Formats: sequence, C-alpha cells, structure tokens
Amino acid sequence: QYKGISVHAVHPGVIRSNLWQYQSLLAYFICKNPSDGAKPVYFAATAPELSDEKARYIVPFFCWAAEATSSKVSYDKDLAAMLWEYSIDLAGLKPHELEGLMLPSLEESSDQALYQ
Repeated sequence: QYKGISVHAVHPGVIRSNLWQYQSLLAYFICKNPSDGAKPVYFAATAPELSDEKARYIVPFFCWAAEATSSKVSYDKDLAAMLWEYSIDLAGLKPHELEGLMLPSLEESSDQALYQ
C-alpha cells in the first residue's frame, strides 16, 4: 500500500550529554559524541541499499552503522498491536483520524523466520 517508503528502527548508541555529568569520568568518555550518534540515523536515511522497502534495525558499528537483528520480543505481534493501540491513545487520535493507517506488518521481515 505504501510503495517507496522504508521504515527503520535506529539505535544511535550511548551519547555523551549533560545526563552523564554526574556519572564517572570513564562512563563519560565511553559515550559517543552527538555527531557520531547521528551516523546510524544518517545511514538509515540515505543508504541506497536500504531503499527496498524492507524494515530494518540499524545500530552503531565502529565508526559507522550496520543492520542488526532486533530482540525476539520485537517480533511479538500481540505486543506490537498493544503498543500501536497505546501509541494512538497517547497521541490523542480519534478513530476517524486513523483511516488509511494500519498496523505495520511483520510478515515482510526476513528476520521474522528466525523466531518461528
């Protein structure tokens, strides 16, 4: 239904910010700077190999980014449906505002076969 659209989940990594100011100095230096944290997001948005409409999970990989397999619980259809409903409720959307929207399908994910 939505041809030409790719949707990806992106983990930027642990980013150095003011949230770390009260942690140990070692923890602060282990964290990435914000520009490095943007690299997986940039990769997901611009990499031509990710334009095939397959949903992916993108994570930091050394100085760039890579596709990874998400946790087993991320393939739970019942949990996904509950999260969708909860998100719609939190957003304050009404049923007539959801016309044309649908719960993302896990059927097309090649990684799903790993958990059946």
